Amino acid sequence: MAAILLWAAACGGDDGGGTSPQAREAAIYAVVVAEAAQLPPPGDERPVVFVGPLEPAYPIRLEVQVGVVEHLAERADVRFVDELGQATPDGTTFIADGSLVLVGRIPDGSRVTVRTEVYRSPDVGQAGSVTVAGEGETWRVVRD
Repeated sequence: MAAILLWAAACGGDDGGGTSPQAREAAIYAVVVAEAAQLPPPGDERPVVFVGPLEPAYPIRLEVQVGVVEHLAERADVRFVDELGQATPDGTTFIADGSLVLVGRIPDGSRVTVRTEVYRSPDVGQAGSVTVAGEGETWRVVRD
């Protein structure tokens, strides 16, 4: 499982202290989404995962969304949404049997905990959090 969680390092260059805040956020969110959604390793199966902000007042910037999609391209079909209706037009099932992961804001630091809510169906969610450690574009899940 450790190999699954370190792929963000392969998707970005050496940090060298020059990683943009957007690249850092994208790398962290990619690891958090992969962990929260329990994504399979790269292969033929690419589940649909809708991703949105846990707090609508703090939307995920477009540059960060693009970075997350790029980081997870071999593992999932990531689609960002601003509201639940974009993922479940009928209100009962997600498009393409997908799931929804809502992610909280990312704090500063080299070890951060990001709040999550994961929905396998539109009316049943599970709150949690994912702790990651790293720097720049290289992050891994921390299990205490």
